[in-house]
Amino acid sequence: MVAPEPEDMHLEDAIQATQSLFLRELPSHVCVGPMPRGAIGPLDLPLKDLDESSPAIKHYVDLILDIPKDSVDVVSLKAIFRDQAWDELPAFMKPKVRPSFETITQYILLPQSDGQLCLLKHVYITNEKVSGSYVATLLHGTGREIAWGNGNKKVVRKAFQWMLEQLGGTQFRKFILTPEKKKQALASQAPEEEGWTFLREHGELDKSDLKQLRWIHFHINRDDSPIKGWPERLVQKALDSLANDSTIAKLCERYDLTISDVDPEVRSLLEIIVPHLRDHALWLLGEPGKGKTPLGRILAMMFSRFHGGSGTFRTSNDLDFFKGIPFTKWVPALYDDGSIGDEETKKKKAFSDVGDDESMTRARWTSAKFVRNQLRIVLDNTYNPEQEPEDSMTEADLVVSHEDFLRIIRPALGTMSPTDAMAILKRSAFMIFGKKHITYRLPSETPIQAHRIRYTKASIILNSSRPILRNYKEGGPIPLDYEDHTAWETAWLQEAIRKNAEEHRRHLEVKAQEEQVLAMNTGPVVKMEAEEYHDGNASLARETARDPIDCDIDRASAGWTNWDAPLSVPVKQEPRVFHRLRTPPRGIISLDSPSPAKRVCVRPPVNPGNLPGLPRVSEDDDGMPAVGHLLDFDFPDASGGAGYRDVCLIVSLQNLGLPVTCESDGPFSISFGNTLLKPFGVQLCHHDRPFLQDGKYIVHDAEKMHFFSLVMHEGFVQVIDNASVVQVTLTFLKSLLEDANFTFYKCQVVRCPIRTQKDVLGGAGVLSKNVYTTHMKTCFCGHRSMCVGHEIRAVVYTLGGECSTTVRTMRCNSRACRTTFGPNFFVENGNKVNTAAPEDVSDVLFVNMKVGFAVNYLKYHVGLEFRASVPARAAQDVYDNVFGHSCKEQQFRKLHGDALMYWLTLNELTPLKLHKNIVIGQELSPESLKAYDSYLHEKIFPPSTVQRAKVFEVVGDGHTKVHVKCGETTTHQGRPRKNGKSKPYGHGWFMMVNPRDQRILAVSCMSQPENNPIVHSSLLTILPKYKNLDGFVMDRVCGFAPKAKEDSDLKQIKYWAIDHFHALRHKQTCAYNPLYVKRLGKRFKGINLSAAEQVFSWFRNYARILNEARPLRHSFKVLYFVKQHNMAIRFKKATYLNKHQRLPKKTSKSYACSKKVSKVMKK
Repeated sequence: MVAPEPEDMHLEDAIQATQSLFLRELPSHVCVGPMPRGAIGPLDLPLKDLDESSPAIKHYVDLILDIPKDSVDVVSLKAIFRDQAWDELPAFMKPKVRPSFETITQYILLPQSDGQLCLLKHVYITNEKVSGSYVATLLHGTGREIAWGNGNKKVVRKAFQWMLEQLGGTQFRKFILTPEKKKQALASQAPEEEGWTFLREHGELDKSDLKQLRWIHFHINRDDSPIKGWPERLVQKALDSLANDSTIAKLCERYDLTISDVDPEVRSLLEIIVPHLRDHALWLLGEPGKGKTPLGRILAMMFSRFHGGSGTFRTSNDLDFFKGIPFTKWVPALYDDGSIGDEETKKKKAFSDVGDDESMTRARWTSAKFVRNQLRIVLDNTYNPEQEPEDSMTEADLVVSHEDFLRIIRPALGTMSPTDAMAILKRSAFMIFGKKHITYRLPSETPIQAHRIRYTKASIILNSSRPILRNYKEGGPIPLDYEDHTAWETAWLQEAIRKNAEEHRRHLEVKAQEEQVLAMNTGPVVKMEAEEYHDGNASLARETARDPIDCDIDRASAGWTNWDAPLSVPVKQEPRVFHRLRTPPRGIISLDSPSPAKRVCVRPPVNPGNLPGLPRVSEDDDGMPAVGHLLDFDFPDASGGAGYRDVCLIVSLQNLGLPVTCESDGPFSISFGNTLLKPFGVQLCHHDRPFLQDGKYIVHDAEKMHFFSLVMHEGFVQVIDNASVVQVTLTFLKSLLEDANFTFYKCQVVRCPIRTQKDVLGGAGVLSKNVYTTHMKTCFCGHRSMCVGHEIRAVVYTLGGECSTTVRTMRCNSRACRTTFGPNFFVENGNKVNTAAPEDVSDVLFVNMKVGFAVNYLKYHVGLEFRASVPARAAQDVYDNVFGHSCKEQQFRKLHGDALMYWLTLNELTPLKLHKNIVIGQELSPESLKAYDSYLHEKIFPPSTVQRAKVFEVVGDGHTKVHVKCGETTTHQGRPRKNGKSKPYGHGWFMMVNPRDQRILAVSCMSQPENNPIVHSSLLTILPKYKNLDGFVMDRVCGFAPKAKEDSDLKQIKYWAIDHFHALRHKQTCAYNPLYVKRLGKRFKGINLSAAEQVFSWFRNYARILNEARPLRHSFKVLYFVKQHNMAIRFKKATYLNKHQRLPKKTSKSYACSKKVSKVMKK
């Protein structure tokens, strides 16, 4: 193809056509077409062949011919461009190799004469200039570049865009040519409208000395006057209205900034606050120049549109100026630049009461009336900065007490009473913009703590948005993308409200569950008279009648028992008795079931025949021992029979009101106690938290091998040990919780059917179920019922060997669906798609209908992969030698690898809500990997806010030992292969490491040998998160720093240095050698500059398990291992890292003879 010269007439025509046009970039791609082919073809464009020797290219064109028409779906492409899901673009529309720089691309699809398509891609490189040889590696078709000629490049660029638009076809444009907006000519006004305009512009408002009256009489009688013949009363009323208009808050109908122009840190706070502004006011106080007024106006316009308005608000610096205005909820009211502290208290309370049906403030001549749900904002510089608490850079300093918060806002509240101040805090949300913090408080009628974030920026408005604000103040045109930003703003507000509603719903559910558990674990509190209490505790009174309580008695001997009291007989109880039980722990248990014929007791009754002179056995005894009658030691035997021994668990359960009994000796275990409790639907669950909630507990003392009971209700703690009932303090309870000898078990109601399980030690090789089926209750199609499909014999691999089980498949009853569900997946087009969340997988994870793996097995082997780099072949060999299994060698390795990957992705992608996209045994989707990568770099890899402030330097390095399998990589270093083919793998990974704790801050895959663009992009990834980072260390920094110092994006880094190991081989004159440059040596003194080498000495071991893995699986596991490494660093468990050895000090004595000595010897 012969490219036309710049002097071609087509180019001249385009330049002539675009003289009065401006080239603008669109916020997102716009699809135009399909259109018929235009008058201009690709051959008519001012293009020339790509010069691969060119050192600097900013624009290039990739022309791809003969694309099958069936391979292009325009509807799908529109969705991809709308969602900006660039990874979903067809391969021919993406660069052949992922570029290391930012680009803006326009796509034009043109029909060919043979029915196929031609794609023309215009690529603009935004931030740098790239060599032609590198551009050639990105092309799918024929490379071209713009023939600029001798003309002005901006003019030719406009002409080239115009010619692209004339090509026709289907175009996805990112640039547009627009004319300058001209002021529209005013339409001819009606005579009546001219009269009103004349009154507004020339009307006399001064009534002194009859000026206004004389002006009216003159103009209504003047022939050429616009108001000739108008009634004098009408003109008088119009002038009075204009005079009063200066005392009313003006209506603002335009503001060009939106919520997207606010700093993201502040926007994250607003996500918490704005849902409350539907029925609460907002007070924005603090330092001047922080951007309070723009923020208030942004919120006002946003809520005006949210309530159905067109984006309007009224603002005033005095509450009196709101008088007489008919407000609606789509016209917010802003009190700005006034003195809110001097306003009357009743006016401030009325202005803040957004949730009231109607709020009124009385002004001098009339009243201001506000309506319900109308947003009202107070903006004032009044606050008390001296009362802000000190910040020692700890998490606790980010919480502000209620008293400190009141002192901070006291100047804005004025002299109102504390009661009125709480009324304001109940009606309003607050944001205080201090010099170093932003403090915020949500509305609450009770004294609550406020919170704050550290914020030292000069303004909350983004620097990139300041030209928009300047254009608005100067009266310029509305930005072209304003509607797009307002649409995004509306979606952002709706999402914030949805999140708040979801959080509120979750809070109510948790609160309801806590109340339900409290009601379940504690009986009702019944008020009774003294006589009723005496009658109900007669047996306890008899026990303590003979022996008064001594305050000085030892606590260990306090459990004294009256042996002359009659003992009751244990009775087997009916199920569900516990559900009807409502008596407190010390009350007498009354049961309706008869006593069994065989009466077996712990100790025989002392008066079995009710002989005279001995205590009688009451007929009202319920057959259950009272508190203290069933003791944990040998009982004296009066009749030759053996007593029970070691029954403290039974006693403790009975002391909690649980009607259990046993006729044998102990000791008893918790599992045996759960067996006794199963008929009542109650179980003892291990409580491993460092605090207790209200409820009933069994406590085990490991030192004495003894059980006792504990009841906690509303802060009162009662310990019941045999006959001893002691009220203890929370301090004593805390000491029990911290003591390793005490183990707590909580009594909880089991709502699901109780299955019989084996009570064994360990149990890794024992399954808890005989049949496994899906956890799904309904199908995805909405059909509410499913039927049983088949029962399939399956094998489960556990840490104890193979186990056999049964998988029961389920099928949807809908004839149009018939989807088959396995235990944790459903089958779609032969693929097994995950349906489970981690909490749905109890003990076995199935990779197909016939094979599953125990969860403990998966956790164990995932840990081995991370800690010991154990490959699947080693796991298969060991498993075969120890247990022997029937699975084929290759098949087991594949299932083992698929199961580990399935388990990892299930747990890692659940926080991103992407776990339902997992296809078992298939490659991870690029979208999921990209989301996981972004999630880790934004949320997981960075340390806490306090620790981020302690990151002062970073060490960067690349490593090629662990590399991704890939057939589309650039040339590798070293000797090429004999067959001339490129090595089928990538170039390793590049990492940024914090040298102070070896935490990895960023990791990226290198698709080309380590070079400056890779280092540059990695630095840009971490610099915004670490404000105190000013030092960068790398082995070849002397080849990167000279260019990096000229980059304004890297101006934060002040110190560039080589690590100590490589510095030994660098020249003494090297400006970046810390061994010879005192400034660098002092800056990096005592810092481990070999941190990256330490990390890579561990990381290289993964080559054996990752280099042969599929690319996406390889990348996912690298990210996961980096996450696990950071967790090990956090908990000080990274024992796998080689210890850092500092350079030895230089010896004070030389090994060879000095020059002076050698000279003397020669003489």
